[in-house]
Amino acid sequence: MIGRAGRPQFDTSAEAVILTRQQNVDKYRALATGMKPIESHMHEHLLEHLNSEITLKTITDIPTALSWLEYSFYFQRVQKDPQLCVDW
Repeated sequence: MIGRAGRPQFDTSAEAVILTRQQNVDKYRALATGMKPIESHMHEHLLEHLNSEITLKTITDIPTALSWLEYSFYFQRVQKDPQLCVDW
């Protein structure tokens, strides 16, 4: 997992280091250079994620659940390609 952390108000760039086995180099190179789209698989375990957030009291009702989901990478991908949620 690679994410943007730090001080976005001060930093204009960031670096990531990917450590992998030799047989996976081409896969990650394609992902890093944009040759292959990065997709979310959150929907495969959405109930577990929701239950965890409910337990942590991050989600307390349906409006906060929807707000939480809207901040996810999965939601962003579905907005661009609604076919991603057809399988479930």
